[in-house]
Amino acid sequence: MRLQLSKLAVIISFYVYTIAATNRSRSFVCGKRYFAAEVVSKSLENACLALKCSDVSCRFTAAFDGSKLFGIQDAALFSVPTTVCYGHQYAGGNLLHRKNSANRVNSRIVIDSMCNLVGLVYRSKSSYYRCEETIDSYHGSTVISENESKISTKNFAYRCNGKVFLYQDILSSYEFLKEKLSSSAETKARVNTIKINSPQFGGNEIYLWSIYGEGDVRKYECKNAGPYRIAVNKAKDILGLAFRNKANWFRCIEMQSVDSKPPRAIDGTKNSIGEALFDNISPFKCGYKTFSAITLNSHMQAACRVIQEDTDKAMTRDLSFPMPDPAEKDGEGSTRFWPIRQLEKGDDRTSLKRRNIFIKLNFSCEFLGVYIRVGDEFLECQKLGTYLPTNE
Repeated sequence: MRLQLSKLAVIISFYVYTIAATNRSRSFVCGKRYFAAEVVSKSLENACLALKCSDVSCRFTAAFDGSKLFGIQDAALFSVPTTVCYGHQYAGGNLLHRKNSANRVNSRIVIDSMCNLVGLVYRSKSSYYRCEETIDSYHGSTVISENESKISTKNFAYRCNGKVFLYQDILSSYEFLKEKLSSSAETKARVNTIKINSPQFGGNEIYLWSIYGEGDVRKYECKNAGPYRIAVNKAKDILGLAFRNKANWFRCIEMQSVDSKPPRAIDGTKNSIGEALFDNISPFKCGYKTFSAITLNSHMQAACRVIQEDTDKAMTRDLSFPMPDPAEKDGEGSTRFWPIRQLEKGDDRTSLKRRNIFIKLNFSCEFLGVYIRVGDEFLECQKLGTYLPTNE
């Protein structure tokens, strides 16, 4: 018991640490879609509520393998669609898999078992891609806090009234236009250069060039990019991007991408992202599904976080564990079941069957095995292999 209480203390202390360590507002670009910090914050709140709910009413919460996109090899992550709110007041099938639906959600917020934001990803066909985390840069000056001075950044994109232009596309378009404007009267006429004086560019005289397409260079094809223009000085040095709103021109916000890494713990009682390593966890097989010790350990971390919260709320009986062990009388025992989230795939016809496998644990955060629910019964799955190594 003393060992398990110590384990709970580690969980709680890490939870407090990571809240303090990840309180920076974070914005992202997925493809060319911008997610402002306030949108990400709301999505994170909804994702945490969805992961917390142990009655699997949230069909959209899924496990996520972060080894390739985030370099996290020793923990399971969790994904929730960015625009699906807690409560899921949608009808008409699974929005994540309807091929012809304009409402299908392709972006996901990725969190760890302690509800820390890992990042955003977006889905294209059957593959996932990591979204770029961004920091706004005003007039070439990146705004970051003092304790983030070592963050690695690079030029990434321009944001013009919500529309995103990738930096490399604009740079390619600029270099192409600069060359053609120096040698071709025909190109000069088609670009239709505009000259203005703008306080947002230091009050200097600047020149605005049309953008080729959406910033992509297509030789001999100059498309009207609407109110968006490349801003250059008299020497034809690029200054940024500008957009027109009615009769006025405004400077676009420059965005830099951030190479943001999760906290790395060197304590032998935790894995690389700080999850406690629980005792006696080994792989299990339920039917044709096999769950690694790493996956089960992350689910234990998520469940134990809620156990601690429920302990604090026990007097109000506002608890998040609605699934007591049916073998215990009136659900008054100390064991509970927590759902194992599986990788996102399939559709609503198969998703229900994929939400019936659970870890069993008690209020002291002891791992008691993996079970599959058949009707009102929980049947134990087959234990495999070796235990997850711990340094106790």
